[in-house]
Amino acid sequence: MNEQDRDYWIIVCSDSVGETAEAVVRATIRQFQDNRVKIKRFAHLANEDDIRMVVREAQEKHAFVAFTLVQPELREMMKKESIRMGVRTVDIMGPMMQAFIDRWKNPASCIGWTKIISAASKRSNSRSNTTTAEIPAASCRRKSC
Repeated sequence: MNEQDRDYWIIVCSDSVGETAEAVVRATIRQFQDNRVKIKRFAHLANEDDIRMVVREAQEKHAFVAFTLVQPELREMMKKESIRMGVRTVDIMGPMMQAFIDRWKNPASCIGWTKIISAASKRSNSRSNTTTAEIPAASCRRKSC
């Protein structure tokens, strides 16, 4: 099979359902005029064996992996395994989560943080198509939040 006839694969994975990663990948694909790009999604990754399986499949398909892994140990395993197997990865949410952690000293440890983000994702400003998340100080046990 020559290069022009080959499908290109992007493996999408998450420790949740993977909708965010897939949406980012699809938005990126639309920037190029190539209908040979295929997506395969793996949801609810929970352990090292899941990560190894995804990276192995990506290697077999000559794909790269786009991921949204919130659990730090899974993100770290993805980094290590992809380096070991020579597979390119794209951490879609990691940099944004790190910015939140750096700015608000680990807001995920604040009471109600998950509920606030969840509620905020349901509210959107119809004019600008943006979503806002408010972090009320009263909902946090830590003074640094």
